Amino acid sequence: TTGVAAQLVRGLDLSARGSLRLSLALPLAAALAGLLAWPPARAGIDRRASARRPRSSLVARGLALQLPDVLLVAALATLAPLAPVILVHAFRFSAAAVGAVSGALAGAKIVGSLTAERTSRRLGRRWSVTTMLIGGAACTLLLAPVRVPALFLVLLFVAVLAIAGAWPVVVEAALARIEPSERHEMVVAWNIREYTVIAIATVAGGWLIGNLAGLAWLFVLASGLLAASAMISHAVLRRPVRAVRIAVAADARHGCS
Repeated sequence: TTGVAAQLVRGLDLSARGSLRLSLALPLAAALAGLLAWPPARAGIDRRASARRPRSSLVARGLALQLPDVLLVAALATLAPLAPVILVHAFRFSAAAVGAVSGALAGAKIVGSLTAERTSRRLGRRWSVTTMLIGGAACTLLLAPVRVPALFLVLLFVAVLAIAGAWPVVVEAALARIEPSERHEMVVAWNIREYTVIAIATVAGGWLIGNLAGLAWLFVLASGLLAASAMISHAVLRRPVRAVRIAVAADARHGCS
């Protein structure tokens, strides 16, 4: 689909900056369309939820628990989707080289998931997430002054590996701290917020690349987002796991009966 879209944009005979703005506007338009279509679809869920708990309380708690995820997603959106633009803009990579790097970054996400699973077993989820996000923040910050293509690619690969590996762990850990009966009411809102942040962060990153001299500010911003996500995740993961406590209570009641 990326190749087809590139051919269509090329057929419109737009400038490079115009093509970048058009491609970055598409995910934002999709997110806005989702926001418009979502309220009617969940009207029935809201009516059932209001009988149990005020919706404002659910939204506030959901936002607080999702904050590390939102910060992480924003940082990832300024790196992975914009990597081809950065490589062409800063290092004059060819189309074939950009495609190879994009494939390697997709592989880095797979390796990151496997790495997160192993580190979680050894260090625990809280310290695994903190370590991977701090490592990703450090690699992202080091990208700012690097002008050697090989070193840049290594740091970018490690940064995406760490961020993508920590992402599902952060989401799973946050959802585990929500009452099981309330999780289904937050999933749609959770996903919409994620994709909205991805769209906005990608557009903002493209604007930074096109309007500011150099890429340093982009990497500094992404690094700061990751550092903040690491600190907040560390605090969120200290909260009790709701599912475990409920399961234990159910087992106790069953044993007593």
